[in-house]
Amino acid sequence: METKINLQTIRRLYQEVWNQKKLHVIDEIFADDFTIHAADVAIKEKEVLKKFIKSWLDAFPDIHHEIGDCVAVGNKLALRFQGKGTHQGQFLDIAPTHKLFSYTGMNFVYFESAKIKTLYLNSDMYELIHQLTQ
Repeated sequence: METKINLQTIRRLYQEVWNQKKLHVIDEIFADDFTIHAADVAIKEKEVLKKFIKSWLDAFPDIHHEIGDCVAVGNKLALRFQGKGTHQGQFLDIAPTHKLFSYTGMNFVYFESAKIKTLYLNSDMYELIHQLTQ
C-alpha cells in the first residue's frame, strides 16, 4: 500500500505541478523538511521550489512531462522522465528562441508519510541548452 501511495504522489508532481501548473500541490506532496538535490543546488523551501518551477513554466509554458520507467519499493522510488515543449520565455541567459525541445532525466525519491522527503534530480541540461542554442 505504501508503494502505491508513493507512486500516486510522484505522478501528482509531474501531472499536476508540471503539466497542469498547479503549484499549490507542492504544499500537499512535499514534506515540510524536504530537500531536492539537483546538480550543485539544494532546494529546501516550498516557496523556493515554486519559484524554481515557475521560472521553467515561464520559459516553457507548454512544457509537458511524461514518466517512463518507474521502480518503487517501500519508501524508495526511481524513475526516468522526458520533458517536451517550446522555448517561449527567458531561460537562464537564453532569450526566447521559439524552438521545440525535449530532454530526459531521472529521479531518486525517498518518501516519509506519503510525502516527498528527499529527491535527487539528474537531467540532461546539456542537451536542452544545446537544442535551444543551435
